[in-house]
Amino acid sequence: MTADKRRRLLWHGVFLVLLGLLTGLLVPVVRNPRLGLSAHVGGVMNGMLLMILGMMWPKLSLPTWAGTATFWLALYGTFANWLATLASAAWGAAAMMPIA
Repeated sequence: MTADKRRRLLWHGVFLVLLGLLTGLLVPVVRNPRLGLSAHVGGVMNGMLLMILGMMWPKLSLPTWAGTATFWLALYGTFANWLATLASAAWGAAAMMPIA
């Protein structure tokens, strides 16, 4: 089970990095380019986080329920972060985020 979660985390990490790189191509065409850049950087960094977590996974000694929760929450958190930032950039959410 550990090897399967490790492999899945690595796969999802590579996939999210590729999504982040593709998001970088969209930066000039979104309504808020600075948030588009944030989505690009966030996708690449979150993908790297998933890959690092995947490489560390065999070293973790978690109970089964904690390992399952960590696995799913890591996937949800990283993909939701990228998608929410990309959606905000596409919809031009500038009034709610003055710094971005």
